[in-house]
Amino acid sequence: MNNLRLLILAFVAVFIASSCTIEHTIDYNKDLSGTNTVIIDYGEVMEQMGDLMGDTEGAEKDLDMAEGLSEMEKSFAGVDGVDNIQMINESDEKRMGFAFDFKDTKAFNKAMSNYMGDENSSKKKKAPKNYVQKKKALILNFAAQDLSSLTESMGDPSMLSMLGMFDYELTVKLPVAIKSINNPLYTLSEDRKSLRATVSLEELSSGSEDLSAKIKW
Repeated sequence: MNNLRLLILAFVAVFIASSCTIEHTIDYNKDLSGTNTVIIDYGEVMEQMGDLMGDTEGAEKDLDMAEGLSEMEKSFAGVDGVDNIQMINESDEKRMGFAFDFKDTKAFNKAMSNYMGDENSSKKKKAPKNYVQKKKALILNFAAQDLSSLTESMGDPSMLSMLGMFDYELTVKLPVAIKSINNPLYTLSEDRKSLRATVSLEELSSGSEDLSAKIKW
């Protein structure tokens, strides 16, 4: 099963009337190695459900993602240049996700391709270059066609529309001050060493919002 789809559908099954944020943080070093972290914090949504239902124990059991996260960890472990892999499944803290270190953009692209891909697919595709290193620049490519795995196997159109429940928040951190960013969806920090943008997964997967950008420093 598509790893990202597995995470999303677990939330769809429980949070039909709510929403939550997927926080994606890429923290780069000077040589553009770095740490990649994806976290879903669902504590606020569970609190809202508790107010409505009184008991969320059954819903929390439905969110046991240990098996899915284990399969994801195996896919990351097979990528050369990826290490310090951490699977996050903190039921007490109401958080799930993963983190890993990558030695370069090639390893990062391969790992994220495994994450976004469908391991049951018989098609062997070359990892897309969603993160490209240039001289004093970093190119982010979020082309809609590269995100098709978010929706292509969900089937039911009503399931596709539920992607609007999820906000995707991307934060990119660099060790130097950013000179320019060519996408107005991003906001720069005061020290100009990080930028952030938030869109819904529905907008991102459909291409109505595009986080593609060239970051210069």
